[in-house]
Amino acid sequence: MIDFIGKSKIAVTISIVSVVLSLFLIVTRGLNWGVDFKGGTIMHLKLERDADEGKIRAILSDKLNLSSTVQGVKGSPEQVMIRTEILFDNEADGLTKDMVKKKLVEGLGFNIVDVLQATDIGPIVGSQLRDKALKSLILAVFGMLLYITWRFEFKYGLGAVIALLHDCVITIGIFVLLQKEIDITVMAALLTIIGYSINDTIVICDRVRENARLIKGRSFAEVFNISINQSLSRTINTSITTLIPVSILFFVTSGSISNFALAMILGVVIGTYSSMYIVAPVTVHWSAMESGHAKGAVGRKHA
Repeated sequence: MIDFIGKSKIAVTISIVSVVLSLFLIVTRGLNWGVDFKGGTIMHLKLERDADEGKIRAILSDKLNLSSTVQGVKGSPEQVMIRTEILFDNEADGLTKDMVKKKLVEGLGFNIVDVLQATDIGPIVGSQLRDKALKSLILAVFGMLLYITWRFEFKYGLGAVIALLHDCVITIGIFVLLQKEIDITVMAALLTIIGYSINDTIVICDRVRENARLIKGRSFAEVFNISINQSLSRTINTSITTLIPVSILFFVTSGSISNFALAMILGVVIGTYSSMYIVAPVTVHWSAMESGHAKGAVGRKHA
């Protein structure tokens, strides 16, 4: 049997360091918001030949003085995604999609076969989407706290919410470290991670509550440890079966779908870890504090 509680000090230390580093990256580097949230234009082009991302970026910069993010499409070397904060076909900016296509054709020396996507998002709409996405995350976490507290006890809800915040902060920190865009699909992945992580936590907490009635003469920490071990095979099997499809999605796609898959991979791995090494010590520690307060109150009463 694995002693999860016994190793919790090391695990919690690693988690605290990871969360602090993630917050430091988020504060110092800032989030790389996608066009969905800060406004701009996305163009998905199919070229006559394989795309040279560096050359396309240089053409846009030199010919149009345009700062852009250029990304190839996995499995389709002739396709390219161009993202820019400038709104094309906007009188204030003076740039049009036709102008961009013309300069690219001149600079590359071959034609653009098709424009597969051309999306404009205004800065006001983008900021509104960003605010709503952040509110959704906060409400989801708060809702989980209420549900777990109602379904079990507050101490379980507290452990679950701290684990959820832990998962989200570290996932976002890794995205900042890798300079990955955070768009609406990544936000969807974070909400999915919250649901996935809480499911595993509920299974473990349910087993703890059941074992607390069946196993006598053991401390709460021992009961929690036994319960995690009993749920371990289910946790591992669920994680592996989830990781297989999202890993395939990550390697065969690109752009926002690839970022969604990356967020899911990180969330599954970190969420599996936190359900064993974060929920347990937080819940056990809070339970010990409650017991200590209760004993203190009884002592004062008798005194």
